[in-house]
Amino acid sequence: MPQGPIPPMIADTLATTLLILGVALGLARPVADRLRLRPAEGLVAGAALSLIGAWGVAWAVFITGTPPSAYWLIPALGLAGLLLGFRGLRRLAADPAARDLMLGQAVVTAWCVTWLSFIRCHSGGGWTGDSFEHWERARFFLSQWPPGRLFIGVYQVPARPPLGNVLTAVFLRATTTDYAHYQLIMAVLNSLAYLPVALLALRFGGRPAARMAALVVMLSPSSSRTPPTPGRSSRPPFSSCRDSTSSCGCATGTGRADRRACSAPSRSGAPS
Repeated sequence: MPQGPIPPMIADTLATTLLILGVALGLARPVADRLRLRPAEGLVAGAALSLIGAWGVAWAVFITGTPPSAYWLIPALGLAGLLLGFRGLRRLAADPAARDLMLGQAVVTAWCVTWLSFIRCHSGGGWTGDSFEHWERARFFLSQWPPGRLFIGVYQVPARPPLGNVLTAVFLRATTTDYAHYQLIMAVLNSLAYLPVALLALRFGGRPAARMAALVVMLSPSSSRTPPTPGRSSRPPFSSCRDSTSSCGCATGTGRADRRACSAPSRSGAPS
């Protein structure tokens, strides 16, 4: 591919990250502005309502059998929310506490995505199935597989809450359906856990505590090693492979290897 001023994979990573954060912070922005909350509380409430609203739309698309192309409605609603809630966003930017939370979220997200870029191959022994199962679940909602599908040959659809997998399917549809984007989307979505943590810290310790919350989240094993998976955030299933016995040679995130090689990882955890 021709090389422009910015390497294509880095540009793709930035675009995907901004897409997810734009939906998370924008879709329900006009609604959150009407709740008469303090700016920092409105920021977190808006993100929560946006993710719930995005899931609700995507779930309706799935259960009605509407073609997955309808998932594009969610980024469109996110853009509309950002435009309609522009004044509310300006109020958030003008408030010191809300500004601290937004800056902290940007730092935490960048931290998680940067760590993801160091993973050249995937292993994890007995934990491999945790991530591969959710990769299958995301593809289930994206491609509308048969309802009786068993994930990793064991689990049925109701065995896991669907919100994270449905949202991942939405963003896979809006970007590229491969394992590299799956990992990136998971990392960005899970980095949003910082916002409620920071709000609690702000409530009980003020702005210094909210800033410290970013450091605590960044240094926690669930975010500093690898991107967590839904329902398994305290037990990251993957780590960077540095031993010579690994048969895996592809990179994820912002690595240089061909991402197509990551589109169908094997059950053992190594991309096929």
